[in-house]
Amino acid sequence: MSQRVKAEDRGEDPYRSHGYFGPFDARRILKRFEEQGVRFQIADASGVERWDSKFPRYALMRTVPARVMRSNRVEIFVHLADAEKAQKIIDET
Repeated sequence: MSQRVKAEDRGEDPYRSHGYFGPFDARRILKRFEEQGVRFQIADASGVERWDSKFPRYALMRTVPARVMRSNRVEIFVHLADAEKAQKIIDET
């Protein structure tokens, strides 16, 4: 069964991160996880990022002013015993 957790509240447990996903992709992946019985947890990984950090060549040229943008992401943690099945699902979507 899934549950929402904050990353800092996870402590030591058998769940490991399988990456960051946009809300649309995460929704499809998590639906497949539930159908296949993959144990998972999620954490809100949204935040504010500098625009030029994603485009370092522009940052070096300094022709484009640095901007901030909101990124909406979900970090998905999967139980170690289900890691192989989970990665297969992620690769398919």
